[in-house]
Amino acid sequence: MKTTWNFRATVATAALLTATGVSADVTADQVWQAFQSNFDDLPELQFGVTSVTDGGGQVYVVDLDITYDDGDILIQTHYPYMEFVEQGDGTVRIDMSPESTVYFGNSTDPDMDYALLGATTSGLNMTASGDPDLINFSYEAASYNLTLLEMMDRGEEGDADFNLNMRDLTSSYSTNPRGEVTDWTYDFGFGGVDLVFGYDSGYSMVDFSLQSDGTRMNGSATLPTDMTVMEDPNFDPYSVDGLTFAANYSLNHTAMIVQWDDYGDTGMMSGELGAFDFGMAGSTERISMTMNASDLAVMAQIVDVPLPIELSAKTIGFGIETPVPSMSGASDAVPFSVDIDLEQINTGEVAWSMVDPMGMLPHDPVTLQFGTSGMILMPSAFDIMMGMAEETGQVTEMNIEKLNIEAVGAKIVGEGAMTFDYSDMESFDGMPRPEGSASLRGTGINALLDTLQTMGLPIEDELMGARMMMGMFTRATGDDQLETTLEINEAGEVALNGQRIK
Repeated sequence: MKTTWNFRATVATAALLTATGVSADVTADQVWQAFQSNFDDLPELQFGVTSVTDGGGQVYVVDLDITYDDGDILIQTHYPYMEFVEQGDGTVRIDMSPESTVYFGNSTDPDMDYALLGATTSGLNMTASGDPDLINFSYEAASYNLTLLEMMDRGEEGDADFNLNMRDLTSSYSTNPRGEVTDWTYDFGFGGVDLVFGYDSGYSMVDFSLQSDGTRMNGSATLPTDMTVMEDPNFDPYSVDGLTFAANYSLNHTAMIVQWDDYGDTGMMSGELGAFDFGMAGSTERISMTMNASDLAVMAQIVDVPLPIELSAKTIGFGIETPVPSMSGASDAVPFSVDIDLEQINTGEVAWSMVDPMGMLPHDPVTLQFGTSGMILMPSAFDIMMGMAEETGQVTEMNIEKLNIEAVGAKIVGEGAMTFDYSDMESFDGMPRPEGSASLRGTGINALLDTLQTMGLPIEDELMGARMMMGMFTRATGDDQLETTLEINEAGEVALNGQRIK
């Protein structure tokens, strides 16, 4: 008969795979007990063993089963053995059977629809260190391989292939309790991955393959030591000092290809990515998020789409940093920023042939870059929650740090800086009075308008209006070069290109 304990899934996974060590002593039994005590209060997850042998600085566990069952999904991982061995230096080595199995199925009828996979780990090095109240784990493996052994589809044996191979895995996980809060850190990554999946039901099929040069995930957080308080619908994060989190994810060069046939609806898609980075951080005061993808290329052919789909980009990026409203409201303005970077976006000549079949327009890649920063005065979180805040924030200062638009042979760049006085809501008809300047510079715009007119498009009125607006609000600074500058002084007087208009 197996002895069974409930355990917490997220901590269990981390404890199995992670963390950094400190100079103190732990025993094999303490690490085994910590492994069990870390996994509480989540009834959907359980683990069981056939037998446990303890003595001589070792704990030997036979037939470790980790089971997740939420009533719909059933997942079970089986390890033939797990061993905790004291190393004589205050640390404990954790050995696990190099071969294990993973079952994916459904809870209501686990024998009708399921997949059984075999896992193989080589070069495993897992160590526990620290002290009995603060045990941390570190993990390394030369490779981890997951292969489909058996599959049932509605009671019949399925025709499928699955193989996942990860190389050079490293991971760490640590905690540091500090009274009401605990500091958490984690790091996980691998040097490369190959994934192949294929399935054929006789009526539909899919083949998928992916190759990546590696990925990395790391982060940190300061959370309540008793995390159950966060489950309370009335939990107030402002009541706990120092709550923070940060997470980062990076992906190296990756390529994939997929093809499918779903009852005659066929298609294929391939993609390649040079690199990808994502980061997110926050506290009770500020939150930020950044994303950047480089050297992206996607191509697809779908039976219902008459032309191939192509898209490439040198860079696709986004970033935002903004303050978080406090319960009492801010007395001073605080910084914010937004950044958008779409560089050298190209849809391919097939798409261009639909809008410009004669090739009269330049088919250069499109670029859109915009960056702004400033200061904002935030209302209180209480007023926002109660619907009492008239505005989500008052922008008191805004700077256009970057504006760059390049498309069809034309280019527009600009910059500017403005402050806003909310004590004067009359000078500009209900909006706060601005003060500062902004400028735009354009090249190739007249040539673009000439080309559009030559193409014979039914937009004569729009082209004429565009030329009139350019004549009124811009000035020529060279051959097909235009510029406009807007200035507003402290008295609310407005000047355009040096000429006062208000």
